[in-house]
Amino acid sequence: SVDAGDVLSRGLRVAGSLLLQFTYFVPISLLVTLEIVKYFQGRFVSADARMQHNGLSAASNSSTLIEELGSVTHVFSDKTGTLTDNLMIFTSAYVMGSGAADSPLLGRYQTNGIPPNPERHVSGQFDARGFERVVLEDGE
Repeated sequence: SVDAGDVLSRGLRVAGSLLLQFTYFVPISLLVTLEIVKYFQGRFVSADARMQHNGLSAASNSSTLIEELGSVTHVFSDKTGTLTDNLMIFTSAYVMGSGAADSPLLGRYQTNGIPPNPERHVSGQFDARGFERVVLEDGE
């Protein structure tokens, strides 16, 4: 017959030895140190004077903020307006394999009444011929 106390005792010993082996490979002090570093990185983000906008500072509400910032892959920006004549006109979107350039809803979202024109995606003052040549050469 099997004694329940003996099974429990053996189970605790096995679990304890596995825990000790795990701490040998990944020391608990390393995990604690990582959490402390994440905390201080968040504090640095909150205290950075260059990350203020209209008097509001950046707030770090998560210890994984720095890791999440590292996952950013696209930043959409037209810093000087040289390409768009300082007009931000939505012309099309491509989401999950479907394009929305001919969508009837697109006209409703135009705030200045200019119809979308995908052909004019850069300023008329900007010579885009060099870019077209590069695109064609890359496309061949």
